[in-house]
Amino acid sequence: MFNSVIGGAFGMTFVVYVSTVKNWWKGFLISLVSVTLGFIFFAFGKPFFRLQQPAGSPLTRIFQVIVVATNNGKQQLLENSEELYEISEKECDSSQPKLAHTKQFRCLDKAAIHPKTGEPTPWTVCTVTQVEEVKVVMRTTTRLGVRGPYLAIPSLAPQGVYIGNPSRTSRRTVKEIKVRHSLHDPDLIKLSLPY
Repeated sequence: MFNSVIGGAFGMTFVVYVSTVKNWWKGFLISLVSVTLGFIFFAFGKPFFRLQQPAGSPLTRIFQVIVVATNNGKQQLLENSEELYEISEKECDSSQPKLAHTKQFRCLDKAAIHPKTGEPTPWTVCTVTQVEEVKVVMRTTTRLGVRGPYLAIPSLAPQGVYIGNPSRTSRRTVKEIKVRHSLHDPDLIKLSLPY
């Protein structure tokens, strides 16, 4: 997120300044060099990515947590998070990392309360890791919902402003502004501005 805002601010200020004051092709050159460097960093960093093979739909896991937490809604939350259901080290796949329990969205912890009767199934009890994955999704969507407009402003603001090369043909000073007094009044008021 920080990189998007910094990149948008850099593009709207410095690159536009170079395009209008110095020469328009230098602005394109700066953009080309930036994109090329970004691609090179991405290409060299790709071997270090942790790629996991998809195993089922992530939406199913999210719905399982929500359904089980809703079904266990009348149960009391456990004081000790160690009592919540988690698969032991022997039973689980070593490639799947376990997530530690957090205190946010505690209502979802009810999905990890082990049932007293019967064998645990995915639709009767969820692991702490599965509950924490849903919490991560909820925290991310909450943050994007709050910060989404701030991310969109730097990327959307310059669109349509610098189409072609208006810096050579547009006026940079304003001598007068014509303003309509009201919607029903066809006469325009002329405001003169000294420059």
